[in-house]
Amino acid sequence: MANFQYKTASAGTWTDVPRAAMEGTFSGTLDVVYPLAEERDGQGRWCASAVGQKQVLLRSQMMTASGMHFWRGRFATATAVDVEFWLTARDSRGDPAAAIWKKYTGWLAWPKWGRVQVGSGSLSTLYFDVELVLDDARETS
Repeated sequence: MANFQYKTASAGTWTDVPRAAMEGTFSGTLDVVYPLAEERDGQGRWCASAVGQKQVLLRSQMMTASGMHFWRGRFATATAVDVEFWLTARDSRGDPAAAIWKKYTGWLAWPKWGRVQVGSGSLSTLYFDVELVLDDARETS
């Protein structure tokens, strides 16, 4: 495995994420984020480094309407808050040179963005400062 992939069910097939929906299309990051040592876990206990709920965080400076449509299309309705999801991410644990692709499952939150530039048609709209979060990310196969 050497690229950004997803699947929508545990028994599904891993498929490449479309280019328009990737973080690197217009500069961005795709990181596995570990809680800081001073953060607390879900039960109020202090977290040690790399303990607690991880997140996979995708940030893009700009995303086309096509890319946003891909991510928003993962949700059953426009009012859904999150959806169970599977994706791959590079886990560097602080050392980008040592990053390796791993598979994760968790809860994909509805995409966020800073501003929107509406185009002449729905497919020419641009989203800026996009952030997608896979909460409670757990390694899977």
